[in-house]
Order: sequence, then C-alpha cells, then structure tokens
Amino acid sequence: MLNIAYIGRTAAGKLTNLKALAKQLPQHIRQPLNQVWIESGFYYYQLGLHYGGHNLTLNANHGAILFQRHQLHILNDADGVVFVLDSNRELLEQNILLLRTSCSYLAQQGRLAKIAKVIQFNKYDLPDPYLTSLANFQHYCNSMNWPSIATSTVNQQNCVETLDLLLTQV
Repeated sequence: MLNIAYIGRTAAGKLTNLKALAKQLPQHIRQPLNQVWIESGFYYYQLGLHYGGHNLTLNANHGAILFQRHQLHILNDADGVVFVLDSNRELLEQNILLLRTSCSYLAQQGRLAKIAKVIQFNKYDLPDPYLTSLANFQHYCNSMNWPSIATSTVNQQNCVETLDLLLTQV
C-alpha cells in the first residue's frame, strides 16, 4: 500500500485532482472518494486505487486549512507527494512558502530525499495574463529539479499523467 499526499494552498486543485482521477479511471480499480475526519473538525479527502500495479491511497488536505499541523498531517505516512501549485502569478509567494514548509517538515523527519515528489503546476486553463510562466515556476519553485508537469485539473488534463510521473519514482 502506497500513500500519496496531494499538498497545496486553498483552491489550488487538490480535491479536483482526486475527483478527476475518480472520473477518468475505471470504476473497478477505485474506491469511492471519502472524507476522513481526524480531530476537532479537521478532515482530508481520500481516494483508494489499484493502479499501475500498486494499491494506492491518495490523500488531499482540505483547502481551508487554519493550522499548519493539519495541513502537514497527510505527509506523516506519505510515500509520495504531489505539490499542487496554483498558476495564478499573485499566488507565487504562497506556493513558495508551501513548498518550503512541506520540505522542511519532511527534512525534519529525514524523509525528504527518500520520498517520491512531483510538482504540479495547475490551472493552465486560465487566461495568460494571470499565469506564472513555466520558466518562473521552474526557477522559483523547482530549483531542486524534481519531476514537474503543467495541468488543468478542472479540464482533467494531465491528472493521470501526474500520478504516473510520481509512480515512476516508487
């Protein structure tokens, strides 16, 4: 069983990723999308799959995260992480902060170098004036040169490919 965490800021597209995968993948390889409640009103979304020869549990933190410990909770048992970054250029600093916080958390656990990672540049269906260019994303958010992919989860473009890219590292 592999646990995959989808981490991102509010409304970046984490839940939309899971919904897109649930629509795109055959019903016989997936379980229903669930909310998992853990404490004091905090929950996250979970989708179970048998995909690519693996039993997977995909977890996405709830968008309206008020406390950092809740946002990072789904990283605790993760074997892989998809950093879902919002392509809106006004949110670039928030994306950078999310990456730093998540990577610092994984590094403190001694797992940053060991965990499979993909950076997903989401919402590339937005009009161009609002987008952070892929070159800027690579410069500011992917200096580590981790595998990355541009997506539009609302249009269900490259959601499965993101998962495939992550599984090549497992």
